[in-house]
Amino acid sequence: MKLYLISLLVFSFSLFSEPVEVSDLKNETLNILPFLENNYNLVNEQDLLKVIHSDEKNWEISRSPVAYVYPGGGTHLWTRFSLKNSGSTEVPIFISIKEFALDKIICYVVHENENMERFQGGSSLPLKYKPIHMIDSLFPVHLSPNESIKIYLDIQSDLIAFTQIEIFSISSLLDYFLKNYVLTGIFYGIIIFMSIFSFSIFYYLRDYSYLYYFGVMFFDGIYQLSQSSLTTYFVYPENPEINTSIWYFAFVMSLFFATLFARDFLNLKFYHTKLHRTLGIMSLVIFLFLPLPSLINENIMYIALTVGFLYILGFYISSFYVYRKGFQPAKYFILGWSFLLLGKIFSIIPIENYYYSEYSSALGSSLQMLFVALAILSKMNRLQIEKDEMSNEITGIKKELNLAEKMQLSLLPEGVPKLKGCDLAAYYLPMKQIGGDYYDFYVKDPQSFTCFVADVSGHGPAAALVASMLKVAFKASHSYYHRPEAALRKMNTSLLGNLGKKFVTAVYAHFSLRSNILTYCSAGHPAIMVHKRNEDKVIYLECKGQFIGWFENIKLKEHQYKFASGDRIIIYTDGVIEAFNEKHEMFDYDNFEIAVKSNASMNAEGLNYFIAYRVKEWIGFAKEFDDDITILVIDIP
Repeated sequence: MKLYLISLLVFSFSLFSEPVEVSDLKNETLNILPFLENNYNLVNEQDLLKVIHSDEKNWEISRSPVAYVYPGGGTHLWTRFSLKNSGSTEVPIFISIKEFALDKIICYVVHENENMERFQGGSSLPLKYKPIHMIDSLFPVHLSPNESIKIYLDIQSDLIAFTQIEIFSISSLLDYFLKNYVLTGIFYGIIIFMSIFSFSIFYYLRDYSYLYYFGVMFFDGIYQLSQSSLTTYFVYPENPEINTSIWYFAFVMSLFFATLFARDFLNLKFYHTKLHRTLGIMSLVIFLFLPLPSLINENIMYIALTVGFLYILGFYISSFYVYRKGFQPAKYFILGWSFLLLGKIFSIIPIENYYYSEYSSALGSSLQMLFVALAILSKMNRLQIEKDEMSNEITGIKKELNLAEKMQLSLLPEGVPKLKGCDLAAYYLPMKQIGGDYYDFYVKDPQSFTCFVADVSGHGPAAALVASMLKVAFKASHSYYHRPEAALRKMNTSLLGNLGKKFVTAVYAHFSLRSNILTYCSAGHPAIMVHKRNEDKVIYLECKGQFIGWFENIKLKEHQYKFASGDRIIIYTDGVIEAFNEKHEMFDYDNFEIAVKSNASMNAEGLNYFIAYRVKEWIGFAKEFDDDITILVIDIP
């Protein structure tokens, strides 16, 4: 694999390397070296020994802040510099080299007496073999009074990489560690806070976009830990060679969750279904990049940079689109991903001031988290506004429903007719929503009366409106009170074309107490139940017919039944027999008959309440009814 190793070098106008004075080094850190000299011919330590006193032409002086080095098919970059102690006391210093993606670093310290010290570091070297157990390569060097030394570095890597060579005194090294620990603590504190924040919102709202962002935070934390080599230090100090693979895996997984987060947070399913589908596919395609570094002869850094850019470009397109559609939180989303992208780019490409490169990834992630937090708060504020608007609308609807409910109840008769020849009782139990049950009576004289029971399909104000139309139609049919079929046809004509998508089932029943004759006609309504209490037998007065309100020439047929003393006649709506319990079992006719037969001695009103109680018990007292319940009981003495 063609190898590109980038080393951050320092600009110089001198023609030859001069030693760096370290005698006055106290609290300072030497971040800028006068010269670094590169050599492309050295391969191993034996070659180094040959050229220590050789012609200086073997070394090239860099004049650029950043040098792009292309070793001739090898993996080594040799660089050297000189240090000088002009003071009269010994000077202890530390040579620090940032080692992420630098597999192996060998430091040779050549003293004036030609003694040579050899230190080893690099990201693939277990901590126990390093001279100082730190996450970066740290080499201790002592300069005697008036001594000059030469430092030779052999840097090896299979990846594109760049580094900074820094010279620390003891005090400056401690200051550096302190600042670094504080900044690291702040950064990971932000990650932990945002993780808890996003997961809490998910737990409260059950919005999976926030769970996806929790995944982004989790894997971005691993990404940052591996890039700073903290995972090597704390998790796998004996196997540091896997750190780059962990870094790449965390990168891919954070991008996977980021894609899902962008898709759902931006509500693309509502704004643009194709973009929603595209990001969904992208979230799956990202897994194809996991084995890519081992399958193609290309640098993992280039792959990560290219893939990340393409995916964030997709986020930009989606964000700009929904922002133009009026989704204001998208502007924070755009800013957040912009800072994240810049941070990642600066973390894997060399720039002159390495300080920005060292912390750019963490800084970009921090700014991204800040703007995503603003986006989340903006979205929650938007949701609250929409919730308030919906609450106002719901309040208005509830007022309308209450008005409709009052209107529906006002349609029903205030009581039942008081007749000497029978005991009559009516019971109406509305569902939580406005239902469509309606019943009414018409008394011609003390020896005859008419009952009408109807059930409008559906619920809500529309059903209540149809019920009000039924009341008018029923009154208009009074001239046919003793002819139920003619009365229903009259009502059908009145309702025809005025019900929209609604329809009505009904039963029209006329009782003649003189002749003990029940004349009835059904329009698709449940059969009338007759409990012959003297025989303890239940029969049903079947009567087929079409529902009213849709067809002009409906099929109806009038029937008669001669009732006897002791008969109990029950007219009801399907809300009684079609009540379901938690096991999805229907109350049905069997339970209805049991409730009726077991209370044969109870009066009509008491039976109504008992049936209603049994139905409530069947479905569960805490559960709302799915339909209205209307029951008329007529007892013949």
